[in-house]
Amino acid sequence: MRRILIAVVFLAALPAQAHRMALARVVITEGATTVVQVAMNPQAAKHRLRPLPPPGCVQTQAWRSTIDPMHLRGAWLCEAPIQTLRFSTQGRFEGTVLARLETQDGAIERLSRHGAALHFSTERVAQTAAAGQLLAGMTHLLSGWDHLLLIALLALHFRGLVPLLRATVSFTAGHALSLGLAAFGLVALPLPPVEACIALSLMIMAWHCLREAPGQGAVPIALLGAFGLLHGLGLASGFAAAGLQRWDLVGAVLLFNIGVELAQLLWLGVVILATRALPLAPRLSHDILAYSAGGLAAFWLIQRSTTLGGA
Repeated sequence: MRRILIAVVFLAALPAQAHRMALARVVITEGATTVVQVAMNPQAAKHRLRPLPPPGCVQTQAWRSTIDPMHLRGAWLCEAPIQTLRFSTQGRFEGTVLARLETQDGAIERLSRHGAALHFSTERVAQTAAAGQLLAGMTHLLSGWDHLLLIALLALHFRGLVPLLRATVSFTAGHALSLGLAAFGLVALPLPPVEACIALSLMIMAWHCLREAPGQGAVPIALLGAFGLLHGLGLASGFAAAGLQRWDLVGAVLLFNIGVELAQLLWLGVVILATRALPLAPRLSHDILAYSAGGLAAFWLIQRSTTLGGA
């Protein structure tokens, strides 16, 4: 039974690319000819995301590259104002699409997650720009196994409230800083080495935890800040080449980061409550998590290192 459980865990972890985020920006300008512009980051481009002409519209100009294959322009002829927008993708699209519909009466911003249809005529909370970015940040973090495991190690290793706050603040400050810098293009690193280093950071954290008894808090705070910087670079990878203008980018990064922090606090609370309720000695639960996280991190490091040649 134990071997089956271990096999299931590693098979579930096999496709883990925890921080890759597909992001696209679609701008539709209504007029005699409706102009459609699409900007995608590499993760969205590989899914060949395309907005489909809505009912009452026909495509009059095929998609053509403007800057590169990730920046496209097309044209539709529409008999009526656009009410909805759907997308075609290749494979399962788990990213975010930011859409802006520009009309004579103003502009409408909507956000689609996982390529769901957008509705411009009705304001659904989950599709508004602010709520959508918050949800995107929360779901992006909650689907990142490496980030979640590192937070869980912090919660289990730093038993006191003050040491735990100091550790989480250091880690959070690091990834908030690098997320902002990377999203604005001030720091640009290829993603495969970043992902490999993120896995290595989890291995190092697990090793530190196994060297010290829970509650001693011997993991250097500066090291946790460095780990945060690495994780932030991964979190911000989706904003690169997404075609957001300056103030759109500021708002998107800020709301996305708030969503990340909210999810992190939620996960931290869940881990603390769960570990306090488990009928295990602190050292035993601490070691089980540290060995499990370290083993998965070693697996991820090997897996992600195989892609470094294409970085």
